[in-house]
Amino acid sequence: MLSRDQRAAPFRPTPKNRRPTTPSADEFWSFGCDALGAQPDVLARFNEALWSETQHLDARVVAWLTQLRSRRRVVAFTNAWSDARDELNRRYQFDGLVDELVVSAELGLAKPDPAAYVRLLGSLRLPAEHVLFVDDRQANVEAAVGVGMIGLVCTSPDQLMESVDSLV
Repeated sequence: MLSRDQRAAPFRPTPKNRRPTTPSADEFWSFGCDALGAQPDVLARFNEALWSETQHLDARVVAWLTQLRSRRRVVAFTNAWSDARDELNRRYQFDGLVDELVVSAELGLAKPDPAAYVRLLGSLRLPAEHVLFVDDRQANVEAAVGVGMIGLVCTSPDQLMESVDSLV
């Protein structure tokens, strides 16, 4: 069993000479239980509610992604813990919606760390200026633009579809 200090380590700011790490799902939920003084079953119910009540895919976006993928390579980059890929696929068959799914826990870096975007570009084998990065957080888009990507902040499905369609 890890100590509280060991469980909290992935969540602490790191010195500038060390890369931050993204916690595993077990580390994430263990830290949450410890920090909140909750039993694991409480956080398991919270996790289920988080996915089922706050995370959904707009059917219009699913159809739009299918159409977009016929013209462009579509990659999703999410800041999430280690079981996110399995969860996204179990709930939404996400691998069928995008050409590639990049999970920060698997990448070892998270948005908005510029190193995450550089590593992402390396794995995509694309120059930054050929990548349109879309996110709902300004800081994430600014970091992507900082490494040379084209950036777009979108906070609604309609804005996403209209804005991307106007650029590609």
